[in-house]
Amino acid sequence: MVRPGFETLHVGHAAALVGAGLGAFTVLVMRRIAREEAHAVMVLAVVTGLIAVSLPGMILTFRMPTLPDMALFACTGLLMGSAQFFVAKSLSLAPASVIAPMQYSMILWAIIYGAILFGTQVDPVMVFGAAIVIGSGLYIMHRERRRARLGR
Repeated sequence: MVRPGFETLHVGHAAALVGAGLGAFTVLVMRRIAREEAHAVMVLAVVTGLIAVSLPGMILTFRMPTLPDMALFACTGLLMGSAQFFVAKSLSLAPASVIAPMQYSMILWAIIYGAILFGTQVDPVMVFGAAIVIGSGLYIMHRERRRARLGR
């Protein structure tokens, strides 16, 4: 997805890889405990983890936020907290093989936001790579559903 060979790899690429790994680990842990633990507790744990991980970077780059910054922080926090709650709820209601492919919509949002907010050019290689990842996820979801039906 980073296109090794096309771009020089930087620390940001490593951060993205670590972030993806930690995100997957979080979903696995949430899936494991979703039926026994209160959803609010799970969301609070994830938010606390995000704050703990972000704190060192915030301390190094801190500047006093303006009022519009505070409004943006509040909206972002509300959206992220709500999204995390819905993920926790969905993990308690459906198998992870059904939920995980739905998270691939984040790829489409990233492409859209990148184009609108950062002027990132959408090229055929990007579309092809996203199609492979999304198609693979949908195939896995289909295969797992068939296995579940045959197993009954």
